Amino acid sequence: MFFRKKRKPIPPVKTDHPKMDLPGDLHSQMYQTFLAALQTALAQPHPDMTPEQIAEKIIPKSVFSDAERAQMLKEASDNH
Repeated sequence: MFFRKKRKPIPPVKTDHPKMDLPGDLHSQMYQTFLAALQTALAQPHPDMTPEQIAEKIIPKSVFSDAERAQMLKEASDNH
């Protein structure tokens, strides 16, 4: 007789991403890239979304801290 091996339960998916540690120059390049993307997105006002919601969708939480994301939004808003 053959017995089926019990499967291991699937571990829960972690939603809280740890911040990625990138080398300084790469991090600053990405900062500039996402800042430019945010400025482009904020250039045309969106009828249903606030600038904060747009920033939330564009800027990845896994790469940038909350403070950095707030700073980006401030910089992008100031340039208009």
